[in-house]
Amino acid sequence: MTSPSDNTLQQAWDRYHARHKRSATVADKYRYENIFAKGYIVANGVIGDYVPANWTRLELQRGYNLAVAPDLGYSYLSEPNCATLILGHAFHKNSGTMTTVDTARVLHERFLEARSFDSFEKIILEMSGRFVAIAILGRELRVYTDPMASRTCFWGQTGRWKRTTYLASHSALIAHATGSTEVTENRWIMRHPDYSNPGGKTLPALIAPHDCTTEVIANCYLSIQGSKVTHVRYFPKHELESLSLDEATDVFMDEMRFNMEAWLGVADHSYLALTAGQDSRAILSASLDLLNHKSEDVTLMTYHFFKKGAATTATDLLKANQMALDAGLRFKVIDIDGVAKEVGPLYNATFPAWARFPTLTSSFYEQLQADSALFIGVGGEIGTVFFTGREQSTITPEWLAKKYAYSKVSEDPELIKKFQDYIEYTQFTDDRLHGYDLHDLFYWEHRLTKWAGASYAEYDLAAIVALPFNSRRLILAMLSLPYEQRVGRAIYAEIVKRSGIK
Repeated sequence: MTSPSDNTLQQAWDRYHARHKRSATVADKYRYENIFAKGYIVANGVIGDYVPANWTRLELQRGYNLAVAPDLGYSYLSEPNCATLILGHAFHKNSGTMTTVDTARVLHERFLEARSFDSFEKIILEMSGRFVAIAILGRELRVYTDPMASRTCFWGQTGRWKRTTYLASHSALIAHATGSTEVTENRWIMRHPDYSNPGGKTLPALIAPHDCTTEVIANCYLSIQGSKVTHVRYFPKHELESLSLDEATDVFMDEMRFNMEAWLGVADHSYLALTAGQDSRAILSASLDLLNHKSEDVTLMTYHFFKKGAATTATDLLKANQMALDAGLRFKVIDIDGVAKEVGPLYNATFPAWARFPTLTSSFYEQLQADSALFIGVGGEIGTVFFTGREQSTITPEWLAKKYAYSKVSEDPELIKKFQDYIEYTQFTDDRLHGYDLHDLFYWEHRLTKWAGASYAEYDLAAIVALPFNSRRLILAMLSLPYEQRVGRAIYAEIVKRSGIK
């Protein structure tokens, strides 16, 4: 047996202990006390003591105030009668900016130069990341979300004469602010005898966890002028440009690699969620060199219900394990096993009205490294066609209800009425879609705002949610192809062809 020399064994032990210390879990660091993690609230009035004491408070223009959690980055720039606020992570490929601070600077400079919401909006349309952006110009405040509205923005009002308007990351914050905690509509749909969904129930149309709130929907902005609040569609503005497969793949690769490089810079450690599907494989294939470059700080990951032995996640587990082995990167399996008793009170205090996936959130909290980034490959299905049927050519509330739920609840007149309200709120009308297919935009705007956004807010308790697909430039490249190539995942096949990774 060869004895260790030159303290090589001691050095290996030291590296082991340093890595172990660095890999403290979320539970180890935050001890179940980070209520409303990565949260924020904005109000044109006083923000009370219902927000945690360790949140930063900031006075904005025009009587607006901000309170923001210590784990949510932000950038605020202000000149007389013109201000820009970004909450979260924002990147801008055209300027090469990969931090919120640099992106906010570019956005504010263009905004200040033209003093026009149009100039602000033009940059917003080009940005990627996961953010809420607020622009103040004169007496008007506007709220924009990232392309998929993945960082949720609820809004609500209180008062009868001089109303206070609130914007917040969590509906419960507005419920606390307004003193209105009713959840009548939420419970109506969740307990509806005709509503079933094997994949999990979601809130439809304008129903939010609390009755006093409504969300800003993807591709729309919220305008606040005094007590008047309006929700306005601003995308799409033009018809979609067609691209060849080579052109679309080039754009996809360029944007995906930029987003991956930006996201890999936001945390000391990154987890890339892998499944047996093609979306996560496309991310891995397009950015393998970037992941290898940071291999000491990157872990590929999937989850499995070991006690249940679920067949679907078992397939993901086996395929993801093989991909990680072939990539030469570390691999971690998250065991999903109920909600830890310590996580329960934290989760319920943050999400008192509705639970989306508490078991997965709890597992992340107990098993992921604190302050890490969690890469999720949601969004590609906009381009690869989620609603495969193209049977509908006109927008009706009845059709939206059927796409929301494939169970008998879709025939309920009350649900159909709520989707009529949704159509009016989002201006989801044929003349405003500029030739985009209504199936694609309804999935993009409704499902990703309502279903995906709710999931990310839960995962925020445990990680920095990173979304490489969350870019209009990338999505539009996928949408630019003929329907048959989209359904056939031609871009993914082209990436496989170029990389040789299957």
